[in-house]
Amino acid sequence: MKQLGGIRRCRISPAPGVGVATASFVLVLAACGSSPGTAARIPTPSASAAAPSATPTASIDDFVAQANAICTSASSSNAAIPTPSTSNGSVTSPAASDLPTIAAYFTQVVAVISNTTSQLAALGSPPSNQSEWAASMTAWQAGLTDFQDALTAAQGGNLSAYEAAISQEQTDNQTVDQDFTSFGATVCGGSSSASPSASPSPSTTPTPT
Repeated sequence: MKQLGGIRRCRISPAPGVGVATASFVLVLAACGSSPGTAARIPTPSASAAAPSATPTASIDDFVAQANAICTSASSSNAAIPTPSTSNGSVTSPAASDLPTIAAYFTQVVAVISNTTSQLAALGSPPSNQSEWAASMTAWQAGLTDFQDALTAAQGGNLSAYEAAISQEQTDNQTVDQDFTSFGATVCGGSSSASPSASPSPSTTPTPT
């Protein structure tokens, strides 16, 4: 069973969305004040003060490199999660008695993919190819949802629901692979295993059988 996209959503987003997966951004608030009874003075900028320089916009190559780096890290994290041992040797088509063990496994996998989704989403919008990125993050989020559904089913001991979630993930994983590869983030697309997927293509998890 392969991982989601290459973690093999970074875009978990929607990765990955989810049109583009949105992540929570940390809002830094700066407060200023004056001593009691003293009016705060606002400094007047001098005419000679240099205007702040504009922050250069990252290139599309830089953006893709950041996305691939996020997915590479996710892939390493997933590879460190031991594949569960099941009675029939399969994680995609296990026996009902194997579900508690699989649930423990997917708890860790979903945590990695969720974190990756937030990191990918935090990259924001690329300087170009925005529609391809949005599609990639939407697909990534669908893969994450499939893994979450599989986890919920395993925790509830519902074998048929678990198998349905895995089957859907394998279908959605193909879209993750195609969309991220088209965008240029081949690691997230599965070229080296970094996306939420129990199937071949998008995948951040090891590939259980």
